[in-house]
Amino acid sequence: MAPLYAPATTPTASHVLADTFWRQVALNAVSPIITALLGGLVVGFLIQWARGRRERQQLRSALSFDMIRTAYGFYCPLIEAIRRESYAALQRKAYRRFIVSRSTLRRHADLSDLAHQYKEFRISARVIEEQLRVSFPDVRVRWLWHGAVDMLSARYFHLAHVPERFSDMINTHIEHMADPEIPEDTRKLFMTLADYQDEKTVDAELLRRSELFLDEAIRVVLKLKIDPPSGAAVLRPGRGPLGVNAHSSQPAG
Repeated sequence: MAPLYAPATTPTASHVLADTFWRQVALNAVSPIITALLGGLVVGFLIQWARGRRERQQLRSALSFDMIRTAYGFYCPLIEAIRRESYAALQRKAYRRFIVSRSTLRRHADLSDLAHQYKEFRISARVIEEQLRVSFPDVRVRWLWHGAVDMLSARYFHLAHVPERFSDMINTHIEHMADPEIPEDTRKLFMTLADYQDEKTVDAELLRRSELFLDEAIRVVLKLKIDPPSGAAVLRPGRGPLGVNAHSSQPAG
């Protein structure tokens, strides 16, 4: 009759050595593959991280340069037009005394070129605002840029348009101070109705605030977290590039 179970066999020293040898051989064969895979993953992650960081920095730099180029691209001709208008005012007094000719007076007071530059400025500014919206989850930077554009636009309207149109723009701009969408620290940078109504300081204050908004917007752009684009650019109804609200009598602010 056969035994119910086979007696346990004790591994010999040669068996143990053989098993250890082949285990080490397998380990030696697999280790380089595992190391290469892990190393490749780590290196790939580092390369991707460095590339993303560089791309985000490039986007920050590009947006900051675009804001400076757009703002000062209109700021400079606006300042020149303000100076021409100031000299034209002096010449109007001189014309009444028959010192200067009518053609000279008309040449210095012409603002048609500035009107075209304002249209281009508003179009470029609107594109930048949308780039900021899709790139940054923090709405503050978009409203800082919006404030810079508002201040320059108001200064242009005060120079080139009748008082009623400037008043319409003021009524739109002062709404920003109570807009819950705008962060509180940014709302405080917008001008109050009293600021706009101070004829002695309003022109200089508009230019000063435009620079304040622009400097702060660039500072925030260079340090804020950038998200991947969250959607396509959109044109909000009633907010055209020329500062005119298509659905109301007020200009878009």
